[in-house]
Amino acid sequence: MPAPILTLTSDFGLTDHYVAVMKGVILGICPQARIVDISHGIVPFEIGEGAYLIAQAYHSFPKKTVHVVVVDPGVGTARRPILLEAAGQYFVGPDTACFPWSTRAKNTRCG
Repeated sequence: MPAPILTLTSDFGLTDHYVAVMKGVILGICPQARIVDISHGIVPFEIGEGAYLIAQAYHSFPKKTVHVVVVDPGVGTARRPILLEAAGQYFVGPDTACFPWSTRAKNTRCG
């Protein structure tokens, strides 16, 4: 089985430890994971920008890629996580509006 591919898209920026911590947690769970950074330079809390970036990028990745998108103006609230399957790929993140385009995709399933 090939190593899983995970993409990361966030508004974390690159001036602190948050992106590294996220990658460390992923590698602690799955050491063979291949991690691809789409962007960590999204303007903080700009959900539309995050949605646009992932919508432009996801189709360039193979089936079964896991896309982690964290752009959340409600960090620290009781916001639920969401897992969406669309276009043969998986999208994970807080339940924000980063994935509205996916709900129109064929074979979409939320969980």
